[in-house]
Parts: sequence; C-alpha cells; structure tokens
Amino acid sequence: MIPIFLSSDNNYAPYLAVAIKSICENTKNAINFYIIDCGIEESIKNILTKLVLQYTGNTIEFIDPSEQNIFNDCRARNHVSKAAYARLLIPYIKPQIDKVVYLDVDIIVNLDITELFNQNINDYIIGAPFGECEEYYYHGIRTKKSLGIDMIHNYFCSGILVIDCKKWRENNLTQKLKDIYEEYKERMIHNDQDLLNILFSNNKYFNLDKKFNYIIQYEHTENPNVIYHYDGAVKPWHFLPSLKTNIIKYIDIWWDYAKKTPFYDELLKQCKYKTKESLYDKKLEIFLWKHNRFLKNKIKFIKKVLNLPSFKQSNKERKIYYLNTMIYSLLDLYQIINIKDKIFGYIQILIFTNYLQKAIQKDILDDCYEYKRLPSLKKLLKRVISVENIYRKSVKHKVFNILGIKLKIKINKEKNGKSISNNSCV
Repeated sequence: MIPIFLSSDNNYAPYLAVAIKSICENTKNAINFYIIDCGIEESIKNILTKLVLQYTGNTIEFIDPSEQNIFNDCRARNHVSKAAYARLLIPYIKPQIDKVVYLDVDIIVNLDITELFNQNINDYIIGAPFGECEEYYYHGIRTKKSLGIDMIHNYFCSGILVIDCKKWRENNLTQKLKDIYEEYKERMIHNDQDLLNILFSNNKYFNLDKKFNYIIQYEHTENPNVIYHYDGAVKPWHFLPSLKTNIIKYIDIWWDYAKKTPFYDELLKQCKYKTKESLYDKKLEIFLWKHNRFLKNKIKFIKKVLNLPSFKQSNKERKIYYLNTMIYSLLDLYQIINIKDKIFGYIQILIFTNYLQKAIQKDILDDCYEYKRLPSLKKLLKRVISVENIYRKSVKHKVFNILGIKLKIKINKEKNGKSISNNSCV
C-alpha cells in the first residue's frame, strides 16, 4: 500500500478529485489516500470516497489537523491558502508510517506513483524536485536573497515531496519549522516552501528527477509520463476547455481527467475565462507581470483609496478633487518611467481606465479633468501594439515575446506574391 498525503479545503476539493483520479488511473498498486481536511463538507467527502473506492484495494481517510496544527496562526501569502502549512504535520498525523508521498492538489499524475514512492532518498529526510528550468532558477535566486539563504542552495519546490517520516520525527522538525517561521515571517514570500528551504538549506535534501515535478509554465516535455504541476496563480480550471490558449500549457490533459470526475459540470461553471475577450485581458495581465512595479503599486494604492469609506462618503466635488489629484500623480510618475517600459505603462493605464469606468459614477468622471487624459492613451495603445487593428485581414502570424521589457510583434504580409516580414520591437 502506498501512503499518499494531500491537503485541501472545501474550495479546492474538486481539484483534489481531479488529482486523485489521475493517480488512480495510472497506478497499479493499492493506495492509501490521507486527506488533510481543512474544512471539506461531508457531502463532498462522500463523493471523494466513492471516487477512490472505485479502484480495488484503495482507501481514503480524512484527517482534521486542527488539534495538532501549531501553524494555525501562520499567515499565507499570494494565491496559497493556510492549508499548505498542514503538510508540515504529516509525520505526526500518522506516527506509524515511516515513509510517505506528499502531493499538491494542482497536479496531474500521468505516471505510476509507485515510481515516485520507491525513490531511494538515501540518508536524506526529504526528496524534493529542484526547479532546474531557467525561470525557476532565477526565481529561486530572488527568494534566497530575501531569506538570506546561501546561493549554493538549489531552491526546491515543496509541492511534491517524498518524506522519511521516521527521521523527521527523530529530529523534531515540525517544531523547528515553527521556530523558523517566527524568525523569518516578515521576509517570507512562499509560505511553507520557504520554511522547508531554510531548514534544508545548502542542498540537504535528495534531488528528485524533474519528471516528478514538470512545471508547465516554464518547460516543454516530449515525455507524457510525468507529474504535471500547474504551479502559480494561473490554473487550468480557470479556462474553459473549449478555449484554445497558450497562456499555460497542457490544459487539455487536466480537463481530460476532470471529465472523469463527478465535479466536471461544476468545474465548467466556475471557469473565470470563458470568452476570447477575457483571454486577451488575462494575457495583458501576464505581460505586465514584473514590469513597472512603481506604476503598478501607484495604481494599487489609488484603488485602495477609492474603496475607503472616507472617499465613498465624500460629496461630488471632493471626489473629483481626489480623482484629479491621484490621476495627475499617476501620469506624472508615468513621465519618468524608462522609455523601454512605456509600452507596459500604456497597458496598465488602459486597464486602470476601464476599472474607473466601472468603479466611479459617470457624471463624476465627466467632470474630472485628469481622467479625460486617460482614454486618449487607448488610441495610442491600439496604434502601437494592437495586431487586431494592424493589417487586420492580412495578419498571418503574431508573436508576443516578453523577455525583460520587450514586446515583439511579428507581422507577415503578402505583397505581389512575395512574403514580407515586418518586425517592430517596442
């Protein structure tokens, strides 16, 4: 029997079902599923239980970690919930088990999980996959600098782990991790993953083959027998399966397994992006990532002010005054942005303009002088980068290549029977 731990709350339970389905479909040996239950409803538990018991020899147990959870007061950042910290309790939840596999919920196991469980991690306490791809490598460098971890350490992903629970208990690591949290909580970026990397710094862990943690955002694989890890805030269940998108890869594989679960119809209804227009908005958001941080923070601050009771309760004149002041400071900041980043600034301000149109009454915007300057950027933006409006009928190929601060648009035109390549880099 292979002991596999997963952690989920009620919101993530449908995605948990998809992960479980992929494991069961590809594994010959019997599996004991241990679900760290962070608030799953009884009706959902019954559905998950039926799903697991369809496969001979498999079992499932839901475990409430609250009594043992010394991480209850720990905060979670980014898109991760507090449920992530529960994995740090695993060796004590089932003290009779000496070795387990832990898996995140946002995965598809397209291989026999026995192969991962049978990995010999030698004298190490954990086996974890190091993010070998270039993007994840530099992502790890930034995190190590923030935490003060030696640069020799290969920052690993905690979403897939092989744990020697016996050695973990012998070294009282759960309490050590809580102590680390108290010391580093103001500098942490990636929650429990940071804690584990601090504890096992200087590469004191067994490096699992990257096929056990194929991070779909950063790599391409010709080998389908991998564990697909949909790491990051953008998930396959955000997109309707009928929409063709390159925002993240291998969405179709995730949905192929989702179709085999009782949650398929519910998952379809919960998709965030259901139209081509919504996909385009998401692409713009991704293009902006890591660019114009000052401008982005200014917009974030303005949105916060607009939602304050003091602003909402102000009279029309005061609201116009506040808007004029804030938008002026926004455009003033934009003037000093490095010219290489201006294209991203145009996009950010355009999205902010759309936000204002929804958040502020029309009569107030009509009387706001500075606001009237914003929509003019929309025409300029379309003229500069909108391939939909450039050679609308003759565009044969377009490439958006975000590397550092460059947005490259490649347009092929047919003229007199000859192919002409028109490249513009902004």
